[in-house]
Amino acid sequence: MVECFNPKTIAIVTDENDMAGRNIKTCLLRQFSFDKEDCFDNNPVYELEEGFCARKVGIYTSNTETIFCNDIDRAIDADLFIFATVHKSNAGIASLSVHGLGNWGDYADYGGRPRELCPAPAIFLMEGLIRLSELADSKGEAFDYDVVQEATHHGPFLSKPAMFIEIGSSEERWNDPNAGEVVAETIMHLVKLDTNRANVRVGLAIGGTHTTTNFKKHILAREFAIAHCCPKYALESLNEAMIRQAMSRTEPECKLIVLDWKGLKKEKARIVKILQDSGIVYERLDSLQS
Repeated sequence: MVECFNPKTIAIVTDENDMAGRNIKTCLLRQFSFDKEDCFDNNPVYELEEGFCARKVGIYTSNTETIFCNDIDRAIDADLFIFATVHKSNAGIASLSVHGLGNWGDYADYGGRPRELCPAPAIFLMEGLIRLSELADSKGEAFDYDVVQEATHHGPFLSKPAMFIEIGSSEERWNDPNAGEVVAETIMHLVKLDTNRANVRVGLAIGGTHTTTNFKKHILAREFAIAHCCPKYALESLNEAMIRQAMSRTEPECKLIVLDWKGLKKEKARIVKILQDSGIVYERLDSLQS
């Protein structure tokens, strides 16, 4: 049994100009009982009525694009932040996704801070992926969204645990009420999630694709939960300090390193040497039973 991360307060955050965020917020307010209670950034704050769960839950709307809301946890008092937003992709693939936040390298073009990761809620990410998958499957073949957990990327930077849940990747999809309902229902599943019952290993994924393709079946089977993932395109930036940062900025405690062996490409020998020289135990994904 892992030591649980059990937030008492949860902030659901959108931004005023985010099409998917507006869609998801509309679905949340229509499907669940929220009351207007306060104001944030000159926008209404909606609080979940008592009785749905033991946690205090609020919906906040920012006038700043969410990925650039650095340190929003100083303005909003919450133990967990769930950002509900668009996902953008050049390929335009229809998707529902979850992921942790942060930048592996010396860049912050899309918010956050260079070489800084946010604390990531592994169990919430795992259960978010599972619930999105279940609800998407229940919609039938016509609901043609790929459900994925993405690698850790972009901002904002927060000191509190945070995750993104997104609809991608076109205006048509961002405004799709069916996708909005699926994400809204998933968020509400997460806000009442009993993490005390979690009995799963928590880990850091290294290597592979941005959409963590080879890890997905293991996460869906609850073999392990992944908080942060460093994909193959970011491996050149990975060093011992970033590995230890990723492990320390995981809720609950990260006790597992999983390598997508083929997905390490030319960085394989260097990454393995870092782990071995640092005394960090790892497992190969291709050696795990599924």
